[in-house]
Amino acid sequence: NNNNVNTDDDASVVLFTILAAIQYHPTLTTLKLNDNTTTTAATNNNAGDEYGNLAFEYIGEFIAKCQLKELEIKCTSSSSSSMVGTPLDTTTAVPFLLQGLSRNKHLTKFHLEGFQTNTTTSSLSAIFQAAARRPAMKHVALLFHGITANDLDEIRNMPRLDHAVRLQLWSNTTVVPTWSKPALGRMLLAQPEVRFAAANDDDNDTLHHSDAELKFICNMNYYGRYLLLLNDDDDDRPKNNDDKVPVAIWPHVFQKANRHPNVVYELLKGPALCARGSYSVPL
Repeated sequence: NNNNVNTDDDASVVLFTILAAIQYHPTLTTLKLNDNTTTTAATNNNAGDEYGNLAFEYIGEFIAKCQLKELEIKCTSSSSSSMVGTPLDTTTAVPFLLQGLSRNKHLTKFHLEGFQTNTTTSSLSAIFQAAARRPAMKHVALLFHGITANDLDEIRNMPRLDHAVRLQLWSNTTVVPTWSKPALGRMLLAQPEVRFAAANDDDNDTLHHSDAELKFICNMNYYGRYLLLLNDDDDDRPKNNDDKVPVAIWPHVFQKANRHPNVVYELLKGPALCARGSYSVPL
């Protein structure tokens, strides 16, 4: 925790010392960084965040070399509104994060919380893509304030992932904002490898909300819709023999989806039992 530190530079030096000491720790698997700077702490005018650009440079380098399994970077500063979040500078802080993530080989969970997306140059999709494409990554939590439909559309338009990744969005909620449901649905249909959940949904299942159509898409993605798309002509990814799903896999898929009859019904219409066309859900 960074609490009651006089300047951003002082905090950055402390952070650098700590990160340098644990960077190659052989048994450390989880690290949580929480900046809860008080309102009297000085801030770097060029940083646009309580951590400061220098701190993010250290953090980015640490991410690139660390052998952690889980990393959480959280800003709960009392000097910024809890409903607005701390701005995350897209010209300085974000590039350090992206460079670090692009070189990391060990993280399975990356958690970034308490920040605000930039209204002109969004960083959400870039951070998600950099984190989700790490070979070991399973869970990406971007609990940002100010997420827009454009952010979701940018994730929708990025190339599909090569493995399943759990994605959590927004901050301190289990309810998806009403305005975002169409954009979120389009994103999930285009990205079947994304297992979506709201911020407080940690049961490793799927999103709990009242929108039946969106919940159905979430369930389909979670229980294996990407298996139905491996030989889809609309999928622009290269095809090879490894894409074919062995028949022996399907009993395990159905067992996992057993609690959701509508999902089982859609899977039964797929290549497990008979030929079918491309999968689509009207939204």
